[in-house]
Amino acid sequence: MATSTRKRKAIDPFNTVKPSKKRLRTLRPRKDAAHPFTQLPSELQLRIMGFCDRKTLAAFSLLSNHFRELSLRIMWETEPVETYIKNFDQLDEHEDLRLAVRHLAVRNQSAPNRSRFSGVTKRLMTRFPKNYFPGLTEFTIEHQPLTFDYFATIMNTLATYQPRGLKTLNIRISYKWNRLNTHANQDTIVYPTGLTTISVKCPFITQTLQLDPFKIFDANADTVTTATAYIGNWYQHFSSKPCLKVKTLYAKQDQFDRYCAKQLFAKFPNTEHLILDAPLCGPLWLGANQATAMEKYAEWRAFSSVKSVKMIYSNTIRYGQERVEFRDNVLENLKFLANRWISDGHMPALEVIDVWVRCQVTFPVRKDEVKHSFTFHIGIKDALRVVTTGDIAKLPDSI
Repeated sequence: MATSTRKRKAIDPFNTVKPSKKRLRTLRPRKDAAHPFTQLPSELQLRIMGFCDRKTLAAFSLLSNHFRELSLRIMWETEPVETYIKNFDQLDEHEDLRLAVRHLAVRNQSAPNRSRFSGVTKRLMTRFPKNYFPGLTEFTIEHQPLTFDYFATIMNTLATYQPRGLKTLNIRISYKWNRLNTHANQDTIVYPTGLTTISVKCPFITQTLQLDPFKIFDANADTVTTATAYIGNWYQHFSSKPCLKVKTLYAKQDQFDRYCAKQLFAKFPNTEHLILDAPLCGPLWLGANQATAMEKYAEWRAFSSVKSVKMIYSNTIRYGQERVEFRDNVLENLKFLANRWISDGHMPALEVIDVWVRCQVTFPVRKDEVKHSFTFHIGIKDALRVVTTGDIAKLPDSI
């Protein structure tokens, strides 16, 4: 084979090859490469990003430290800030984030035990006097009997150094079965005042509480307009001091007690919008006696100023029971109750009743939650008040 006479050019590994002019043109930054959004002032960027959802804000936070702070500020204006240590560290480092906090939450996941609750309490005690959260509008706290002392300290500190914009307070009490009756002195608590929205939640228990969480309503009887009363075991919670400005009342029960309706009416006599979240009850089952089953709910007709009622029920559809059959049974029983409410001149201002039924098929196969919704209108016919059926949810004929 004849060898090639062409000489090969030796390659120098230390001699970098010059890129072509075409390649350079693609690598050079163009004068108009910067997006116009990045040239806007931070105030306008913050305003525009306020319309983004959480997923988009998370993507913004990956662009740069600047957009990360803007994203966090927007999220902390709309989402509750948990009292984690890392959140406190970020707030101490960035003042803009601290100014953006609107909702501060002390939950069980952020303070799951006594030692963690102690650390959170110490941080709040040192920050509230310094007006650390000037834009705070809502505060949420969950506690157990073991952390009652810290709960009282936080409430007292919040009442003493209350931010001007604080208008909403959410309290949730979590009781363990072996830690119900504590020797807490509830007179040591001073609740903040000037609140317009108060929510007190205490799930079902079997013993009477020594701590009366509903005293928060007495401290704000002259200002509160929206109240949430959720407790499992109804007893003589409410004092005789009424909250006359409450127009919207959300009442939830874990265990039925017919006398709670009268107690709630005495406390909130001017309620115009009533949201009743009732426990599992007989009228939702086929074959239930209407007069007996619905009579216990007739006590809610004591709310004479109510204009609208939203009723929420939870139950499960039995195996072999069709959705339409279930729906029609609930519709018939609740219409019976609506007529019971307006009889003999009760609830003279009532105009509409919205019913929302939550039910879930659990046998033979667990299926998604099925929603039934009904609307009843109160009208005049032949000089008498009557209940007419309005909108009904359209559901399949069978499961």
